Amino acid sequence: MVASWHGRLRQAVAGPVSTRLGARRPWWKWLLIAFLMAACVTVTILYTATVTSDILRQHWAAALDASREAVLAVVCWAAVIIVLSAGSRPAGGSTSSADSALGVQPDAETSPEADSLRRAQFRVHKLRARLAELASARDRAGSAADPDLDREVASTSARLERARQWLSSAQAAVAARRREEQGPGRR
Repeated sequence: MVASWHGRLRQAVAGPVSTRLGARRPWWKWLLIAFLMAACVTVTILYTATVTSDILRQHWAAALDASREAVLAVVCWAAVIIVLSAGSRPAGGSTSSADSALGVQPDAETSPEADSLRRAQFRVHKLRARLAELASARDRAGSAADPDLDREVASTSARLERARQWLSSAQAAVAARRREEQGPGRR
């Protein structure tokens, strides 16, 4: 319930502008990205001019020495690509096999409800595996079971129960969001 309330509040405050690329970053980050791109362009132009002039004058050793600057240009452009692609959705609606197995639709990938559902499912899976490990360790110990092991089993069981509750509320939130997205006339 809290996740859907939070999502509605965020959508009401941000409005449809939040889907634009510029709405995800504050102005000062765009300024830093512009400086990074200016530095990349400058380094690339200087490198190209230096290597081109050395090659035209047939100074092969100097061109080879200048080629060390290519590393800086490549790293700079890689940084620009990483910064600009951070936080973007996968291209073409491609989803991972885990998302397909979970029944998460591509348009629901970015919703906080779907993210909560994926995290809850992962948490339940991880805690079940841990509880199985602890149970097998307790079985191996037999009658000489360690009290610390018993406490850890109890703690893991309690955490698993809380994770199952989280999972059920996340599933309900995703279902409610899908009903909202279908609209009032399609129920």
